[in-house]
Order: sequence, then C-alpha cells, then structure tokens
Amino acid sequence: MTCTFIVDRQHLSQTQWRRSAPVPLVEGEVRMKIDAFALTSNNITYAAFGDTMNYWGFFPTGDAVTGCIPVWGFANVIESRCEGVRVGERIYGYYPIASDVVLQPVRVKETGGRLGFITPLTHNFCESCNRVRLTCTGTLYMCLGQDDAADLRRTLRASEGDELLNQAIDEAIMRKPKGHDFVIDRRHQKPALQRHMSTTGG
Repeated sequence: MTCTFIVDRQHLSQTQWRRSAPVPLVEGEVRMKIDAFALTSNNITYAAFGDTMNYWGFFPTGDAVTGCIPVWGFANVIESRCEGVRVGERIYGYYPIASDVVLQPVRVKETGGRLGFITPLTHNFCESCNRVRLTCTGTLYMCLGQDDAADLRRTLRASEGDELLNQAIDEAIMRKPKGHDFVIDRRHQKPALQRHMSTTGG
C-alpha cells in the first residue's frame, strides 16, 4: 500500500495521508522506496508557491484541490523496468512525502548518463538575489519568476572564441531584474509562468 502526504492547496494546514494500491510498472519506470528526506521552511515555500511556480506539477495528485509537497531526500530502487537502473540503487533526488513513488528516469542523450545541477543558496528571495539559473540545454534564466532568458547554446555554436559568449552573458546579467513578478493569489488557479519549474531544475 502506498501512503502519500497530501495538503489542501488553499489551506495548507489541512492535511491527510492518502492510501492507494501500488500501480504496476510500465516499461521505462522504476519504483522508489523513500528512505529519508529533509523537511524545512523551504518546503513550506514550495507549497506557498505551488500554483505560481507549478510545484504541484512535480507529483500530481489527480485533482486541482490537493497537492503533494516535494522534498529532497534518499530513496532506494525496489522495482525496475528501466534499462540501466537496477534494484538496490540508492538515489538522492526530488521526491514526494510518501512511502514510495513511481518515476520514469531519463538519460542525457549526449553522454548516456543521468545528470543534474542545482545552484547553491546565496541569498533569500528576492531583492538581494545575485543568482542566475543555467539549464542543461544552455538557456540562462536571470530570474525564476520571469520568462526572460538568454540562449547561450546558440552563442557557443556561433563562435569558437569566448568573446560572443562573454558578451551574451554580460547582456543577460544587465537584464536581471531587481525583483520577481510572482502573483501570490491562492484563488488564482493558473501558474504565473508559462514554463514548469522542472524545465529549469531546482
């Protein structure tokens, strides 16, 4: 039996443990038994920004009323139908607060490996933020709360030198906003950004 911690999106203090029968795996999926995770004020932020930044889209509950708060933790592969992922592997990553979860791993085509990056925390939201986010496809986002971005991959492929790249980064940093434009409205059902948080990572 899978047990998942569910919250009411509009009233985060209203919670429940939802029990459901394990679903059979299809080709390419793995079942992860969640062993340990960290629960901090950051996770409450994920819930507060769940609609705005689509954190609720990470582990959907199947309805627009409830949500599953994502957490960072460790899990063990207990069942696998994914080539290259064997039973017994222990993996650190983003998980729901649950006894187990079914995931579909994706390989990086160019390297054949499974790889992810996340930037270190230097400042809290938002006026003092000095961070930018670079995706694995070469897109540089100056703010997670806005859609403005710079395509560094195109710049890299346009020249063998660093001059164009340095210029593109300088121009992007000059466009970095002083603050975000999140719309914090619990009655607003649509996310403020067109892209999902999983697109940029983190």
